[in-house]
Amino acid sequence: MKYKLFLIIFLSMALVSAFGFENENLPKLNPPTISGSDLTGNITQDNIYGGMWYHNHTATEFDFTDGVYMQTPMPNATHLNGFGHEENDILVGSNLTAQVSGVYQATYMASGSGQNNHVYYTSIFVNEVNKYNCENHKKMSAGGDIFTQSGNCFIDIEVGDKISIRTADIGDSGTAYLYSANLNLVRIGN
Repeated sequence: MKYKLFLIIFLSMALVSAFGFENENLPKLNPPTISGSDLTGNITQDNIYGGMWYHNHTATEFDFTDGVYMQTPMPNATHLNGFGHEENDILVGSNLTAQVSGVYQATYMASGSGQNNHVYYTSIFVNEVNKYNCENHKKMSAGGDIFTQSGNCFIDIEVGDKISIRTADIGDSGTAYLYSANLNLVRIGN
């Protein structure tokens, strides 16, 4: 792919120079150069990415059981290129389903409120497996305060994998409220 792009740009510039189509009013191209397997210069590409989100000013109530991760609902998926979106139910959760394998950068956030002195863990799950390198913790200092948990990490994804955000109340059970959430995945390599 890199070599084809270089060849197209190189041949285009050679034709312009050979036939005298250069124009002093046009900007000069900075063609990509290839050295070994490295590509330098300017390039525009179409990445593989997926995103889903949720927002509700009045919040959605969840009843947590101690240590059980609950999937975050995200019924909106407006940017999908290499992913499918599954919305099971507002209290069941959502998934992005991978159509292309690779290493992905995951960024996410979830905003909510919970019980005084409860500890909440939020993480990325691939299928039913918690990706601990993506997990973060928050201990509520005052019940009812709205807080945001966010994170970013690299994860390996295979075709058909289902990616979600999940939260657990660790050490306690009780009611918590979700106001917003967002998950973005961008493929960065094989």
